[in-house]
Amino acid sequence: MKSFLPLLLLGAIAPCCVAQPIQARFTAGAITFADDGAVTEAVVGGGVRFHFSRRWSVEPEFLYAVKRNDHSSILRGNIAFDFRQRDKKIVPYWYGGPGLVHHTSSFGNFSFSTTEAAFGTGAGVRLLLSDRVFVGPQVRFGVADGVFAEVTGSIGFVLKK
Repeated sequence: MKSFLPLLLLGAIAPCCVAQPIQARFTAGAITFADDGAVTEAVVGGGVRFHFSRRWSVEPEFLYAVKRNDHSSILRGNIAFDFRQRDKKIVPYWYGGPGLVHHTSSFGNFSFSTTEAAFGTGAGVRLLLSDRVFVGPQVRFGVADGVFAEVTGSIGFVLKK
């Protein structure tokens, strides 16, 4: 019965997500982890946002961060709220959610990896350049075995209106 409930919920939400717009975006920026001092890594990745109402959406996201001998793979499940209707030229939004961070560091022939649960929240602004293309600066703060701060910019496309 416990495994049936998520399937039932997914079945109820799926038609709403398919009927709403879908937005895909490519992201680049920087993320700073505060471990034993600040470690800043360049980050690239992307996500796909599925709206399930006029202002609420879910967005699975994958980011890859790298700095010399360190790299991190970040997988997140965001939920977002648009403060204005999504068809406006400027749409500020809040987003946040849980995720996983897999980090690998190498020192010569020695390397080690860790995987931690993470949670982050932040805000961004989606600026429509046309009816299908947008850019979006965003900032996120969170916890993943320590605190982190992230500043990214995105270019995205409305795949379905």
